[in-house]
Amino acid sequence: MPKTKNAFALRDFDEERIMQRPYFRQFNLPKATDAEIMKSLQVADTDSVENMEKKMSTIEKILDKLVDYHHFIGRHLNRLSRCKFAKTYPQRNDEIVVKYFAAQVKTAELIKKVSVLEESTEKVIQKKYRTDFTARLKYYRKASGITQKELGEILKVSPPVISRYLNGEREMPLHTMIRTAKALNVSLDKLMIGND
Repeated sequence: MPKTKNAFALRDFDEERIMQRPYFRQFNLPKATDAEIMKSLQVADTDSVENMEKKMSTIEKILDKLVDYHHFIGRHLNRLSRCKFAKTYPQRNDEIVVKYFAAQVKTAELIKKVSVLEESTEKVIQKKYRTDFTARLKYYRKASGITQKELGEILKVSPPVISRYLNGEREMPLHTMIRTAKALNVSLDKLMIGND
């Protein structure tokens, strides 16, 4: 096929780049299908908070890359319709446009899937933090010898509210955590994240 000075579509189109999934490859993930990679990034209740946050970071980076890549494809599609190559080689241009559209649809599907994965991961992490905090709250309350009722009186909250805090059914506000840590004679860091 003869070359043209304005053969933008042919020059810039890189089918191999699309097929090799650069949005996954750059994160040194295993060579596997998209579904297998997505599965490897899923978190479980048994995962440590550190491992959960590491996976979440990777998910966020992949999502950013997918969005950028989706925009990249869109820009190329817009330019394809205006370049001289489209008029000179309409059949070849159409073939490239079809492949770009396929890549755009594929990327859009992945953005949706990764967004769902991001949302579910965030929920698991929040639950993990809440569960761990609840366990520490119960432990330090018992260790301090303060009853559930007494703690409620100190914090000036009703028994049902204290019960929900202790059972992880309600998130404790920061100002209440500070007062709780003081009442239980434990540092705020130790109560919140378990650090000494």
